[in-house]
Amino acid sequence: MKRWMVIATVLATMSGIGVLGSGPAGAATPHPPINIMSNMDLTTTATNGPNCGNTMMMQPACSIDNFQITPSAGQTCIRIAGTTLSYAVHDNSCTGGANGIVLTNAPNGTVNKNTISGLNGTPDATGILVKATHGNITVTNNQLSKIKGNPGTSTSQQGGSAFGIHVDDSAPVDIVSNGISQVSGGYGFLGTTASKNGGNGGNGTGILADNAPTSAMSLKLGPVTVQLGPTLSDMLRPVVDRLQLPMVSPLLGQAVTTTPPTLTVKTNTISQVSGGVGAIGGTGTFGGHGGNGGNGGDAVGIRKGNITPGLNSISFFFAGLGAIGGFPGGTSGGNGIAAAVL
Repeated sequence: MKRWMVIATVLATMSGIGVLGSGPAGAATPHPPINIMSNMDLTTTATNGPNCGNTMMMQPACSIDNFQITPSAGQTCIRIAGTTLSYAVHDNSCTGGANGIVLTNAPNGTVNKNTISGLNGTPDATGILVKATHGNITVTNNQLSKIKGNPGTSTSQQGGSAFGIHVDDSAPVDIVSNGISQVSGGYGFLGTTASKNGGNGGNGTGILADNAPTSAMSLKLGPVTVQLGPTLSDMLRPVVDRLQLPMVSPLLGQAVTTTPPTLTVKTNTISQVSGGVGAIGGTGTFGGHGGNGGNGGDAVGIRKGNITPGLNSISFFFAGLGAIGGFPGGTSGGNGIAAAVL
């Protein structure tokens, strides 16, 4: 066998292993979309699967695993909100709908080895969303693909945006070793003579770390150390600042240390991210100017906010093109921004 044939065979074998290893383990059981809205839901087996209701020590209260879920248009595959008990979401297959896994005010969770694909936004689409959650969340080894913002559907409407993973006002969160591909913003809708400007294209983003919480504080009173969360830290910071005056601070020892919230983004693979195309402006009437063309959407691998991401693999990102303005005299829209990290 020729050398090039051997190399091709090895590469194909390695590629096949990668694909086989990326999906859920074992045969998945069909299941309707899952909505957990309280601790009670985490301990109820009837609605949310046979592995919820675990009361054993050191085990998650609910393990959502090995389900095949196909939401209808606009729905969410798995939603967990308003909980404090631990849970695990792993080895599930989610296909269709607008959102994959959404966690809102739901700390103490692990999201691992899920496959999420074929999302179409209403107008936005998100593979995994962690929102307003101040507690440990781990998002690892998930495969997210074919996530699309919805195109504009009416005159001058902007296209929807698409996100692989979106973290909003949440920490600590670990986003590690996820595969994200084919994330694309929707295109804008045309302008008309009545509503002249063309719609902007939506943004495509692999990972968005948005609106991270402020630093937490640790208050040390002699031998006792009290940990303060981000919300309480913000409330008490003015008081603590006064305690830091030179005449008071020696009485407390090392009074306050500030610890930034941890948001870890590393060893993720992100590819084929694109912004939506802007739409052409409408034509002018009775000597008036035509409408402006829509701007193209951004294509960003990691939009990092105030964090410093670790080493990630990011490739093939394409900004949306701006559209021409309407005749006569409409201004052309600008092209979107293409960036690996922004």
